[in-house]
Amino acid sequence: MRWIFLLNLLVASLAAGAPSRPPKRRPVPVAEPEPKSTPTPAAGETSRKSEPSRAAASTRGPQPIRYALALAGGAFYGGGSNRGPLVAAVFSLTPPIWSGRLVLEAELDWRFTRFVATVPDTGTMTSALHGVPLYLSGRLNVLRLGPVGLDARLGLGPSFALQYLGSSFSQSTVRTAVGWDALVALQLRVPISAVELFGEARFAFGEAPIPFVLGRATGLQGTLGVRYWLP
Repeated sequence: MRWIFLLNLLVASLAAGAPSRPPKRRPVPVAEPEPKSTPTPAAGETSRKSEPSRAAASTRGPQPIRYALALAGGAFYGGGSNRGPLVAAVFSLTPPIWSGRLVLEAELDWRFTRFVATVPDTGTMTSALHGVPLYLSGRLNVLRLGPVGLDARLGLGPSFALQYLGSSFSQSTVRTAVGWDALVALQLRVPISAVELFGEARFAFGEAPIPFVLGRATGLQGTLGVRYWLP
């Protein structure tokens, strides 16, 4: 029995000294990465992204035609006693070219001059002249400093003249004529809110064939006015 005891002791010592195997671990499943989904833009974001493209398309498109009405008043001086008031009504049209620098205008003026002359050994003579020219003109912006603009203007058109001639020694007469009138001008513009203030210095020249007319409604002119752009 002794040798059986020694054999059990030897087997037990060998079993205790042998390295123990670690328990097998089950492989942990690796989670697959979820595919990235493209976020759906909100309605506001879609409209904001589409706004620049719409703005670019609008800038490339033709600009609308603009219309304006203007009234101006001033005075003219044609030399000697040829001076008097001046009133002008202007209709403006801005075509969609040259970035709005060119303006086409139709202007109707009224000018009046009156003076009394003494005829030696005869009496006095009174002359009153009404000049009504209709200009078709073009106005071109030549200088711009911020909101202030300086324009050059050229105009040409028919002119209607009416003269009243009265005297203390003969019967009074009224004579009319149709001639032509032209102008060259410089205009300074200052926009204020929905209107535009302007001042213009110009020189007008023309002819209305009234024989022995006393009075002239052309020459140096100056006006101040206001322009309203129609919506």
